Amino acid sequence: DCGAAEQDVLAALAYSLVNSIPQAAIRLGVIGPAAAARIVASAAPAIADAVQAVCSDPRPRIGAFSPMLEIAAMLQPTLPFRMFAS
Repeated sequence: DCGAAEQDVLAALAYSLVNSIPQAAIRLGVIGPAAAARIVASAAPAIADAVQAVCSDPRPRIGAFSPMLEIAAMLQPTLPFRMFAS
């Protein structure tokens, strides 16, 4: 615990998740930066609602841990091909 409020941490995580998908679409040339910004901005109310729902739920938290995804992401620069040119 570093003193960050639970709601702030959850909102940051949700924003990061929502932001990553349009960013990948930009890199793939599917959409432009302006469209990506509109998509992320339009998700703000849903993010706020989801964070509020999680924080007000009295049930114990269920966590997830997926170390193989993190390891695979770290290995990506060593692969003979690159998914994105950047």
